[in-house]
Amino acid sequence: MSGACVWTSSAGAWPAQAFGPSEAADLVVVGGGILGLSTALRAVRSGRSVRVIEASDIGTGASGLNGGQVIPGLKYDPETLIERLGVKRGEALARFGAATADAVFDLIEREHLAVPRQRKGWIQAAHTQAAADAAGRRARQWQARGVDARVLSASDIAELTGAKGYVGGWLDPRAGVIDPLAYTRELARLATEAGARIATNTRASRVERRALSRTPSRAAIASGIKWASLIGARSTSDTPSRNESTSPAARRLASRVLPTPPVPTSVTNRDSARCRRSS
Repeated sequence: MSGACVWTSSAGAWPAQAFGPSEAADLVVVGGGILGLSTALRAVRSGRSVRVIEASDIGTGASGLNGGQVIPGLKYDPETLIERLGVKRGEALARFGAATADAVFDLIEREHLAVPRQRKGWIQAAHTQAAADAAGRRARQWQARGVDARVLSASDIAELTGAKGYVGGWLDPRAGVIDPLAYTRELARLATEAGARIATNTRASRVERRALSRTPSRAAIASGIKWASLIGARSTSDTPSRNESTSPAARRLASRVLPTPPVPTSVTNRDSARCRRSS
């Protein structure tokens, strides 16, 4: 099977680096994706020595091959979080979810990261009245928390997207899109420049507790592999998630679904929507 992801068009392999057999650090991060590299960056800037172990190359997993959507919030709406967790913890988790997109875009701006991005909002369109009602409730909950969210009618959806057949939805202006591979690699660059060391093509086989010194060390597992096996857990459960796409639509059909400027043929010919790795 062949194919390429549009994000990989200008990215080469991360510079190779190996660790010594007796190398020590305050924190060892297993997994060089967005989560692992963000952890490494924060830890090394707080004065800790950090090593990152990545089984493949930087950005070759989910962090670098996703759609790049940056959408604040969580699966559950604020009122549901409060109902299930109580006011204190529910509000805290809702505030955390609300700040996620700001955290990404603010970091890009503050650190002058070379990450292509746009922040023009996100539309959640509803194909049934029940879904439209739920979208309206979600929008109003965020409006109550100061977000300039919009409840959208069927005509609003058609005007904004050109897509007909939806009955309503909502618009979250906080959301946007980034090049996720560029973001992942820029996080690796920041962490490296701050003093962290990253070893790619290095697979962790296990994590053990040993009393080797008076200074305790820590391991942070931020990986998509079967992490439970690293710490001796008896079992783990995988939850697969994937996106499917069709072949590029004819231009006449595409103009009726989402009337945007034509996608360059060089992109569609690379089957960029699938973001598949060659095999």
